[in-house]
Amino acid sequence: PRVGTAVIAGTVMTDEQTPQPVRRAAISVVSTDGSVMRSTYTDDAGRFTVGTLPDGRYNLTASKAPFLRTNYGAKRYDLPGTPITLTNGGRMTDIALRLQRGGVVSGRITDENGEPAFGVAIRLLQVRNQFGDRTFVPVSTSGSSTDMTDDRGVFRLFGLPPGEYVVSASPRTPGGEIRAMTDQEIPDIMQALQQHQQQAATQGAQATSTTAPRPTPNATQPGQPSPSDIDKVT
Repeated sequence: PRVGTAVIAGTVMTDEQTPQPVRRAAISVVSTDGSVMRSTYTDDAGRFTVGTLPDGRYNLTASKAPFLRTNYGAKRYDLPGTPITLTNGGRMTDIALRLQRGGVVSGRITDENGEPAFGVAIRLLQVRNQFGDRTFVPVSTSGSSTDMTDDRGVFRLFGLPPGEYVVSASPRTPGGEIRAMTDQEIPDIMQALQQHQQQAATQGAQATSTTAPRPTPNATQPGQPSPSDIDKVT
């Protein structure tokens, strides 16, 4: 990778009436031709420093959930920023970035019986007008645009830019067919299970008695008297 002596430094604060430093915000510095990439994080005071940069033009981006991703020099969150031009050994250390807090969409999903629906996939799509038509596009955000409902059926999506959204819910697909048994089916199934266990136990006992080893008479070697002959001699 190319290495130089230029430095970019600054601070990241919240976009509020009383700005607060944003700690652990991700800072990305990428050259306009994509040949140089550097990244770091802000400290507890929101400060960052990116060094060892060769001469060139760079785009600077700051992001941290649940805030909106911000490009240096952009008037809005979704607009491209202004490249920073550096010479070898140059320093730009007075950069100030403001992060806008994103919106939140939350809710609860229930089934047809009013019970919480667990494991439902939630996806958020943004409504935009393109060429005179209303279309649904994925949300570009540093937060979350997809989620899964918990055991209460609750979901929460955060870090969303201003706009109009559509919430899509996809039920969890079971591995096989699931249905509720009637009161009559339960004892029938239990009885069939007991009969199956009894048949298995009977077959196991019969197999054991059939394969049990039979006692074999003591074999005598040639030339040796049998036990009956010994009794006669004594």
